Amino acid sequence: MGVYWDSNAEIITTNNKNASEIFSWLESYRDTNTNLMRLNKKDCSILFSSDGYGSFGCIEEDSNSGNLFQNICKKFKFPILCHERVLPCQGQGYGFFTVFGRWEDGIIRSYKEIVYEDYDGNTPTEPFWADSVQIVNIPIKLLTNELNEIINRAHNAGEKIESSEFWDFNEGEYYYRHNFSYNCIEEDEDRVNEIFDEELSRFCTWSFNYDVFSAQIENEIDESNISDIATLPEGINYESIRLIFSDEVQSEVEGYEYDGDYFEGESEGESTPGDGYSLPSLDIQVKAGGFYEDFDLESEISVMEDEGVDVSDAEAVLKYLKDTYGL
Repeated sequence: MGVYWDSNAEIITTNNKNASEIFSWLESYRDTNTNLMRLNKKDCSILFSSDGYGSFGCIEEDSNSGNLFQNICKKFKFPILCHERVLPCQGQGYGFFTVFGRWEDGIIRSYKEIVYEDYDGNTPTEPFWADSVQIVNIPIKLLTNELNEIINRAHNAGEKIESSEFWDFNEGEYYYRHNFSYNCIEEDEDRVNEIFDEELSRFCTWSFNYDVFSAQIENEIDESNISDIATLPEGINYESIRLIFSDEVQSEVEGYEYDGDYFEGESEGESTPGDGYSLPSLDIQVKAGGFYEDFDLESEISVMEDEGVDVSDAEAVLKYLKDTYGL
């Protein structure tokens, strides 16, 4: 059956027309590829997920052909940027991210970074398909109040949670998962693992501020005498990327209005009470698998009715949304 990976992916391009072309192609692709799920388009951005059934941009046996990102960059003749966050489902001990881009001149470039969950004292192995390697770490200067409280509780119990040197060449002191998990009190073990799982997700989420193509481009310039190449595919608004890491809740809703009735729900973050919302223009945003996903409530209600959900029952609706979007 193979190894299971949970990928959340995004394709972003220059305009809505180009995004619609890719989206239509993906809809057809999904008919015969069941690992592509939760397909969602907004403006120039398309989000989707494998829900544990693999990666879209990296096949370990052959990382440069046969994957979805590579095929899309070859098929469409305009600038495209594809990226994904890939997390382990079977205790593999690492996650990774991949980035594929197609430039205006038709050149396709890719970058893949593997991120290990913990440091065992040995230099981590860099697989042949990865361009670089990283280990989840927290610099001592970035310790949160919660982590400092965990350190203090361990100290009061006679244990010491101490920092380590960086695994590579960086100066300073850093904490790895084992620094905490081996020495914290038993009551804190689950929370420590949650915190470092969140950090793994952060490390495996590419940001457009992380320049991953410069080294490749510099080599190309040296070989071709070209003076200037854009470090990312041209003409794309990278500020509109939706697949980001965020540990903060943005906006929450307390309920919704349907057919004249208002149904209340509960939110964990701060929210602003209102008088309800009117259809059909309501866009709902939910945090799903570490990114925010938009959907139209009227369409969602239609789907719920088709699946036998009683849309007049607030608890049934909330359960459906939690189950569907992994809330």
